[in-house]
Amino acid sequence: MKDAQLREKFLGCLKRLVRKKDFQRRLCFFADSVNSFEGWLNWELAWTFAEKHRWPEYSATRESRLEGGGLADLVLAVGREYQPGKPSCHVETKLLWANANRPKMLRYAVDDYRRLQGLSTGLMLVVAVSAGRPSPLKVEAPEKTLTLYEMALSKVGIRSPQAAFDCRISAPLKGEWYLSPRIHIRAYRVDPTGR
Repeated sequence: MKDAQLREKFLGCLKRLVRKKDFQRRLCFFADSVNSFEGWLNWELAWTFAEKHRWPEYSATRESRLEGGGLADLVLAVGREYQPGKPSCHVETKLLWANANRPKMLRYAVDDYRRLQGLSTGLMLVVAVSAGRPSPLKVEAPEKTLTLYEMALSKVGIRSPQAAFDCRISAPLKGEWYLSPRIHIRAYRVDPTGR
């Protein structure tokens, strides 16, 4: 198996997960709380992969320490644990709110993408969140945030990033939702620089 094949296995798990209504509702719940939910999402992704591709043939590790220091949000690997030289896929997730912090978070998301390019085959998972009604978040299409992200990537020389997956999720405009979040999940295939 190659790194890219492992990434495609993970993408298949991601696509099945986001189609589930209970996952969509949990996603809107966490978004509606105005708190970062990257940690929760990473656990959901790790669990989904592990259900389909079981240990010890495969492993899914959250916040795994990498060679040379630093952490990856999620590392998928063939074998009981991640080992350099064996097939692996590094996943970074970034939540981008449509608020005053967006420019800073866009910079962080660009840095994550560039860091993935220095590792093995990877996947950059961006979750753009805006609001469907007046709130601390801007009332706009979440696609605007993704456009800003791709523009930021272009400024550092990353043009035409490979979008591997898109999914739009919206909470109903009912009283139970504070923000009535509008969410767009986009995953980008990231290949090591020079390969």
